Amino acid sequence: MVTYADIDLIDDRNLFSCAICGLSEGDSSNLTTQNTLQTNATVGCGHQFCTSCVERELSRRKTFPCPICETLVKRVTLSTRTLDDVQCEKDTSWRRRILKIYNKAEKDFPTLLEYNNYLEEVEDISEFDLPLLLGVTS
Repeated sequence: MVTYADIDLIDDRNLFSCAICGLSEGDSSNLTTQNTLQTNATVGCGHQFCTSCVERELSRRKTFPCPICETLVKRVTLSTRTLDDVQCEKDTSWRRRILKIYNKAEKDFPTLLEYNNYLEEVEDISEFDLPLLLGVTS
């Protein structure tokens, strides 16, 4: 079973959009009106599908191939995520990227105050600047 932590978070635009129609939660799409993404998580690929595309594909047949990796998708292998879940995962992936760059420890600073100032700076980057630094647009 694929966990969300196992999914490669290199390209957030693909991770958080429907693998069939390509619309993401930021688009004026069924993702904003349906308020969910469905993930093919139980058997493997972890790709996302919007509710409308899943319903359309499963009304035609019992399974359909993931357009990205050809893994068969069944209703029982799908798990539903809300847009809040998606945004939380985006934030987490951004913070992980920051920690790969800003990875100093307390021992790297002469005083606790300087270390705490460093941590505040990293948090400020996490909250405001990271999407811009990574070239991710909403």
